[in-house]
Amino acid sequence: MEAYQIIHQILEAFKGLPGKLQRITEKSDEWFRSHGREPKTVNPLQSGNVSPLTHYLKFVRLYEAADKGAGKTLNRRVYEELESEFTENLLNTSQKEIQKNFLKEAFEFLKCLAERDFEHATSGELAEIEQECMEVREVANDAIAHLRAIKRIRESENFKI
Repeated sequence: MEAYQIIHQILEAFKGLPGKLQRITEKSDEWFRSHGREPKTVNPLQSGNVSPLTHYLKFVRLYEAADKGAGKTLNRRVYEELESEFTENLLNTSQKEIQKNFLKEAFEFLKCLAERDFEHATSGELAEIEQECMEVREVANDAIAHLRAIKRIRESENFKI
């Protein structure tokens, strides 16, 4: 999927986003909308602009081309960093609650694996298995984000003057 298509999907899901972006930047709402259209550099008949997301995707692909796994690792680290940063009230979640959620999702995933045969699964069943994997990943990312938040607090306390 191209960057402009990803942005188009986000703009469709969050209808007022260009206007909100305009209010917090010096760019027009149309400038933000244009990133959701095919760029002029690809098709001169279109009115879209190349977005920062396009540059990011090129950068990650360059890393991957230079050394297999480097782009994937870079993208995962950026994701983890942003997930940690954007997770609200993470420190208000107890360690016990994080562990409980993780165990619940892990057991559901293991049950799903035990009951299903990947080789003979239907497309719908494969999608369900994938969803279970994603849910385990989500709660694992919550645990990682919680640990990183605590680590940042401790590091910032060490650097106070």
